[in-house]
Amino acid sequence: MYINFSPSKPFKSGAPSLSSTSKIQFSSQRVNETFQKVKTPVSKNVLLVTDSWSPQIDGLATTAKNLAKNLRINGHNVLVIHPYLFPNIPSPSGYPGARLTFPKGLNTKIKNFKPDWAINLTPEYSLGIMSSAILKRNKIPYVT
Repeated sequence: MYINFSPSKPFKSGAPSLSSTSKIQFSSQRVNETFQKVKTPVSKNVLLVTDSWSPQIDGLATTAKNLAKNLRINGHNVLVIHPYLFPNIPSPSGYPGARLTFPKGLNTKIKNFKPDWAINLTPEYSLGIMSSAILKRNKIPYVT
């Protein structure tokens, strides 16, 4: 493969100069060797915490599902913590579909999964508050 360089402006003084028809040849073998040296991502255990999950239909539930799906496609092990894994009631906040969760056993679930890192999509709701405290206590890195 050849690429022609035709600079429209001359280089500043002191910079290397190219003729208007300089050609650079890229070796496909060299490109392949370079890509082989790049390490492939290592599979991680990713904890995803959300207070919005199916059967609820909203932007957060859709985002959480898509995020979990894409993490799995990219080879990661994903554990989704959502309200329907625990006893829950409709939230008194008045937000339609929101659940107030009583996450008995959350600490055990997190410890057994041994996450490398976590994503907390709802840090202001019951599962988010509890999981943030557990993640901090166990020094597991997380983002919100």
